[in-house]
Amino acid sequence: LSELNPDVPGTHVSIPSFETADFGSLLDDAASAAAAASEAGAVDGGKRRKIIAVASDLDPDPLLALSRACHDASVPLVIVRSYGLLGTVRVQVRRHRIVESKPDNSVPDLRLADPNGIFPSLRKLVDGADLDGMDSKEHGHVPFVIILIKAMDKWRDGLKEGRPEGVGAPLRFPQTPDEKAEFRDLVKSMARKYNDELNFQEAVSDAYLAYARKDVPWEVAQLLERAERAQSPGAFDLLAVALKRFMDGNGGQPPLNGSIPDMTAATDPYVALQGAYKAKAEEDRAEMRRILEGLRLERGGATPCPEVSEEELTTFCRNVHNLRGLGTRSYAEEFQAHSGEGVSEGDDDGDAPMPSAAEAEIRDDLMMATMDPYEVPEHTPLLWHVALRACDVFRRNHGRYPGSDGRTTALDSDATEVQGIIGRVAKSMGLADTDLIKSTLLSGERKHAREVVRYNNAEIHNVAAVVGGVASQEAVKLITGQYVPLDDTYVYNGIAGIAGVYRF
Repeated sequence: LSELNPDVPGTHVSIPSFETADFGSLLDDAASAAAAASEAGAVDGGKRRKIIAVASDLDPDPLLALSRACHDASVPLVIVRSYGLLGTVRVQVRRHRIVESKPDNSVPDLRLADPNGIFPSLRKLVDGADLDGMDSKEHGHVPFVIILIKAMDKWRDGLKEGRPEGVGAPLRFPQTPDEKAEFRDLVKSMARKYNDELNFQEAVSDAYLAYARKDVPWEVAQLLERAERAQSPGAFDLLAVALKRFMDGNGGQPPLNGSIPDMTAATDPYVALQGAYKAKAEEDRAEMRRILEGLRLERGGATPCPEVSEEELTTFCRNVHNLRGLGTRSYAEEFQAHSGEGVSEGDDDGDAPMPSAAEAEIRDDLMMATMDPYEVPEHTPLLWHVALRACDVFRRNHGRYPGSDGRTTALDSDATEVQGIIGRVAKSMGLADTDLIKSTLLSGERKHAREVVRYNNAEIHNVAAVVGGVASQEAVKLITGQYVPLDDTYVYNGIAGIAGVYRF
């Protein structure tokens, strides 16, 4: 790897056998080396270094040992596998926090629907914009944010005679469909030549931003609650606790990120609007810093309090709506639950042990996945995962993968045994009675069993390239903390050129 990129330093350790390897000690050594490099500031200006384990085509027993070691050490593990025309990528992570999840579509946070009114610097900018005194060119290049605020002021003025509000009462916003339609019509009526003024067309299109408050998603709220209960809080937990306190003191609103979307506007008013939002974002970030320092004083050294750099704080404040968390169960736990061990095809469901709440939730998700098969049902990626799991169980039982003996009788014998394991694995997943499984894996034709036996764990270059690329992408996500990694298994069917992601 170092020869491929001489700018990247690297070392290696040789071990006699994967079967006897002490993965826990190897991970401890890697963690110590990463900590030493971080202390020395040898990489990325002294940023904390991270370690991640990547397992490629390991046999079941050493893979299970590595999985347990990574889970115990809270080290992310990416398991990549190429098996004939099939491939899988499994992400195992005990606790992963993502600040920059970078969603494809994001509603801008403009703070126009605050019941306490817009922030002062924006109000000053709006009050200084005289739409009636502008010429046609200026009027057609007023940022739509200013148009929406002025339209909302007019809308409220129209309510005062019929529905007066008490002093200090929260501001009113359109709530019913009729009120929202009325507001959009008001915005449109403020244009001089609506068909020629793109800024007013944008204002009508985005009118909902004036009355729809952007609250933090439930995923973020859950992360904030968990951060307060963290036993060994990291920088993310400290920032999350500070965010919760900030929101408690600001009407439930998080820090402003300070960005505004592209819009039809002249340069000067757009720059002024951008400046108002950036100034408010700086104020909110300064308040977050004060809260962070307060938290450090509160803890008084009883609980180790990590340092939070200015860059970390700025990135966090810009992405408060996009915070995400990911945690998977270990591959070893999944394998134990879904290996079919202790299950026979003839077992009555009533005799099987009750699954845990977490396992029941996973089974529900998998059952839902069987209701949306591929257009050729037998190529649904979930089915091939079951077949691959059967091959792993076969490998543990016999010390070899099915299909290693190329004689016809031996191949047929292996296929028969793999088919039996497939039935037990499907039952352990709670899928044996689903229509998709019964009509494909358990139909009696043994198509999937014969196909995986034919592969004999062969690695085909084009399939390896696909799953290797996916695994690399997931490793980068885990290292950078950007984008949301797989939750938790990617299954690639190279026969049909399709893939699926499932949570096992």
